[in-house]
Amino acid sequence: MTYTKLSGPAVFTLEIVSLHDKGEGITLDWISSNLWTIGDSGHLVTSDTLATLSHAGFINVGELAEGSGETVTITQAGRDYLTHHHNARRDNQQ
Repeated sequence: MTYTKLSGPAVFTLEIVSLHDKGEGITLDWISSNLWTIGDSGHLVTSDTLATLSHAGFINVGELAEGSGETVTITQAGRDYLTHHHNARRDNQQ
């Protein structure tokens, strides 16, 4: 299987969503133009990073309308990507 190459911030965001999404999703709160916070994690993320992860099929997120909240969930493809990513990093360190 071929995996999309993600930037460091996108991988980190996917890891945060994975850690906090226990099946019901977590809340994205709008902070300012193009900037969101993920639940109680304190992690700030841009709309562009969320769009990248969504288009890759790694997260499900609704309409990112300024001034509102939204829910984000990780998909199985997102969990598979993280497993592949962590395995590849481990293999490169050996």
